[in-house]
Amino acid sequence: MKQLACWQLVAGCLWMAACAYVNCISQVYSDKFHNEYYHGRTPELLPDLGFYLFPRIEILHLADYWNVSMAVGTMVPVVLFHPERRKVILRFLAIQGSVFLLRSATIIVTLLPQPYPLCVNGSSPDENVFIEAVKIVLGIRITCGDLLFSGHTANLTLMALIWSEYGYGFLAVDATTRGYSALGGSNRGQVGRRHRGGPVLHFVFRRLLPLLWWAAAISGYFVIVATRFHYTVDVLVAIIIVTKQWGLYHMYIRTPRIMRRLGFLRWYEQKQDLASASAKKTPRMSPVGARTLSIEMEPIPEHPDLEALEAGKLGSSESSTKESTTAGPQLYGRSRSSREALVC
Repeated sequence: MKQLACWQLVAGCLWMAACAYVNCISQVYSDKFHNEYYHGRTPELLPDLGFYLFPRIEILHLADYWNVSMAVGTMVPVVLFHPERRKVILRFLAIQGSVFLLRSATIIVTLLPQPYPLCVNGSSPDENVFIEAVKIVLGIRITCGDLLFSGHTANLTLMALIWSEYGYGFLAVDATTRGYSALGGSNRGQVGRRHRGGPVLHFVFRRLLPLLWWAAAISGYFVIVATRFHYTVDVLVAIIIVTKQWGLYHMYIRTPRIMRRLGFLRWYEQKQDLASASAKKTPRMSPVGARTLSIEMEPIPEHPDLEALEAGKLGSSESSTKESTTAGPQLYGRSRSSREALVC
């Protein structure tokens, strides 16, 4: 848990909180516009293929419970047991914040009629938008006009992507404690990574758990549509946006040419805790991960003339001195006289 104490985590939390608050402000405005447009009349439901195919499920807050259970089932094991918990959490915060920011634009530019019959629009003309946004953050107020795209679907997809990308990392051995380094990455990019456990455990974390989480996410998509919480297009757009954001972020951090141009992202991805930052002992890191270079120095052999003196096999010192004076010092494998001859 000590590796979570870093300035990058503070920046990631601030980023996601700011983007979530902007998204809540857009939700308040969408409710206001929705109430003004449909004031005094019931919105007409748009034709939807998902509504036609799936029977309606009348279980209150089922989509909310599904969303919370998948989020807890993903983030709690990551925080407690994942060897690279810091890396996973930082990337989750960055991508989740960007998804919130994109959603704040899409829910306000086009208003769709509310398909959820149990949702009551509680907006009023004289309300304070910023205070109402805080109420949404705290869960005191619910909104009805924020449809395109689905935030629940975005979160379900993000949780499944975390298990697909970093689920196998639960078995990884810490590189720093074993004296070697590895490139940080995903299941497909475990260069030099060692894993503990047998074939069964590898299959569970690399294949089975990601497959189960994707099955739970797809079932959650059906629940969102069947409860009339969102239109089918809301779900599809959320899946596309989250998967593209996920792929774009990981492409950036795995491309050194891009990382050299993005100073903040390079700082955000580097490994640095609060103690090393305060002591100014942060090592310089490569954009794609830490690499360790070790050079073993061999002992310098003694001069052959000294060895010969000890063995008593050295010839006339005067003749050797004259030869060395005539030949000159050896430079790059040739004597000075030979180099002068080559120059001439």
